Amino acid sequence: MKNGKKKMTKSISDKLLTGTLGGLAEYFGWNSTVVRIVFVVLSIFPGHLFAGALVYIAMMVIIPNDYSSFNNFGGFGNQDSYDNSDSSGRKVIHDVEEHDKRN
Repeated sequence: MKNGKKKMTKSISDKLLTGTLGGLAEYFGWNSTVVRIVFVVLSIFPGHLFAGALVYIAMMVIIPNDYSSFNNFGGFGNQDSYDNSDSSGRKVIHDVEEHDKRN
């Protein structure tokens, strides 16, 4: 949270399918297992299976992914330590040596 506001996102660390319910649980500070069980119970209640599936799909599409702890090199970590962007937004690589494989 850079600006101090809490933002609902899909969870990267607490997910079974897409991280949607894990992110919902993280946002409200609830136990993710309880959120999943309640969602499944309410969804399989007679006549609500289709509605439950639609709600889950809508949340899956609307709630954005959480990229706050995902760095640009394909892994997790402190993104600021890897931020080598110039003013145009392109990545700049420093101190690189090339070696010929044939030698």
